[in-house]
Amino acid sequence: MGGGSWSGTLESSSFSTRTIAARFIQLADCVDGSWNTADSGSRWVGAISAFAGPGSLRSGFMSFEFPGSGSKLCTGVGTFAGDATSDKATLTWTLTGYNSDTCTSGVPNLMLIKLQRQ
Repeated sequence: MGGGSWSGTLESSSFSTRTIAARFIQLADCVDGSWNTADSGSRWVGAISAFAGPGSLRSGFMSFEFPGSGSKLCTGVGTFAGDATSDKATLTWTLTGYNSDTCTSGVPNLMLIKLQRQ
C-alpha cells in the first residue's frame, strides 16, 4: 500500500457518503496510520493498523470516535481487509464492537472505504 497521504470516501447504507483523509506509515509489511472525515458533517477520527500483502491489506483493525450522547465520544473498533496497491485501496470495514453507552445512533455494522494516494 505504501506510506503517505491518502484521500477518499467512507460509504455505508446507514449514512450519506463521507469524504475522508488518511495518513499511513509502512515498514516492511506493517501499515499504521490515522484517518478522519474531511467534510462538513460531524468529525470522525481513528487509527488504522494492518498487514500488507501483495495487492491487499489483511488482518487489519480500524478504530473510530465521533461525538456521541451529550459531551461524550462514541468509540469503537472493527476489522477490515481488501484490495490495495501502491496508489489505490478498496477496503471493507466490519465493526466488531463499540461503546453502547455513548453510541446512541449512527453506527453502521459495515462500511466501504475507497482511498487514493495523493
